[in-house]
Amino acid sequence: LYYLRQDTDVEFKPNTGEKKTVGTGFSNNYVQLGVRQGLPKTEGLAPFITASMGINVLDAKDSDSSTRFAWSLGGGAKYMVPNNPRLGFRLDVKWMVTPVPSGTYGTWCDYWGCYVTSGTDWLHQGSAGLGLVLAF
Repeated sequence: LYYLRQDTDVEFKPNTGEKKTVGTGFSNNYVQLGVRQGLPKTEGLAPFITASMGINVLDAKDSDSSTRFAWSLGGGAKYMVPNNPRLGFRLDVKWMVTPVPSGTYGTWCDYWGCYVTSGTDWLHQGSAGLGLVLAF
């Protein structure tokens, strides 16, 4: 189970024109459930990969919140000190993705009927962590 909150400002970069800040007090709240799979150890280094799925609650200070499906992929490694098996270090990185509607739509018609599709933009975020491992 994983929870991450990130406060930020929202910037908009139109196809033409300059980037501008359109909102302050925006936050991403990731709530995810995932797995961690260890890979073969090499010389005290234990690499791993992670994957998770869940939701991202997009919360703006002056607006309603929006809950969207989200997922993440990541990996890292744990290194335990050879002469002290209760002490080590851990490094991990994670890429988090949330699809959001882009506001663009497309239509087409063929022999079987007419169809409408909506576009999708992708909200990408990353995190990296370095930690101390104290085994009990």
